[in-house]
Amino acid sequence: MIQFNKTILILLIILFHKFTCSAQAIPPSPFFGLKDKKEASQILFPELICKNTWETKGTFSPDGTLFIYTVQWLYSGGTLMYVKLKNGEWTTPEITPFSGEYGGVDPIFSPDGKKIYFTSRRPIDEKDTTRDDTNLWYVEVSGHTFGTAKALHHSLNTADNEFHTSVSNRGTIFFHTKNESSNSMDIYKAKWTDDQYLVEPLDSVINTSHGEFDVYISPDEDYLIFSSNRPGGFGSTDLYISFYENGQWQAPINLGDKINTSSSEYAPCLSSGILTYASNRMLEPWSSENKKDYQTLMQKINSFDNQTNNIWWINIDVDHYR
Repeated sequence: MIQFNKTILILLIILFHKFTCSAQAIPPSPFFGLKDKKEASQILFPELICKNTWETKGTFSPDGTLFIYTVQWLYSGGTLMYVKLKNGEWTTPEITPFSGEYGGVDPIFSPDGKKIYFTSRRPIDEKDTTRDDTNLWYVEVSGHTFGTAKALHHSLNTADNEFHTSVSNRGTIFFHTKNESSNSMDIYKAKWTDDQYLVEPLDSVINTSHGEFDVYISPDEDYLIFSSNRPGGFGSTDLYISFYENGQWQAPINLGDKINTSSSEYAPCLSSGILTYASNRMLEPWSSENKKDYQTLMQKINSFDNQTNNIWWINIDVDHYR
């Protein structure tokens, strides 16, 4: 009996050690305590934020006490999740009340933190059953309280699919949609003029036939970060930065091998120097060891490191790329 109890105790210690190593607690600080940390790119809190599902776009509120992110599973659509810093602790993930029935992806705060923009396939008009396109939406935010989802103006939300909003201090909206002539994704900007948005594509320095998408615009519109399939990168899609100087966008610069890999990197967002982005890279690539028996295979499949997308983070200084 004593030997049996010792065996159980050893097994419990092993399981506890395994869990605590893989599920690192979130520090009770704004921005998850990540500001100014010098670590290389890392997955954002495995088993707590990043699990065996697809976690993609994530965004911090300006004060760092609210984090909204996308969870997807294969092609089942997306759900917007959130955690908040409350009473000195980060809460467990919950579904945002405005995600609900219709879901959503690609959240981002406005620079003043008063709105969250996101993408959703929910109906623009409940009476119009003919449309089944993706549009740009927002909710107003007060502290940790969310308002009701509202669609952006119809001059921006067309019958085509619009994706991945980012907004500047001036209220200029950047997003991507398909360019029918090149059959690839291009980045557009929309500026409110009189009573509608004036929408135009960025020039050929940014947009190419290889596809540019998932744009992040700086609050002052002096640089943007985006994903592209253009040649010369490290992998499938890479992250690039371009600076706005002398009245035009400069040639995009690859963010380098500290961020980009042979896998896909996309969905960037920058908050107080913390770059969050999505990638399907793996810490431990698939090998024959993962397939030696059923239990080992299922363990790998059900882990965060199963080649689905995770949210990664790293602190960067954009001026380093100038």
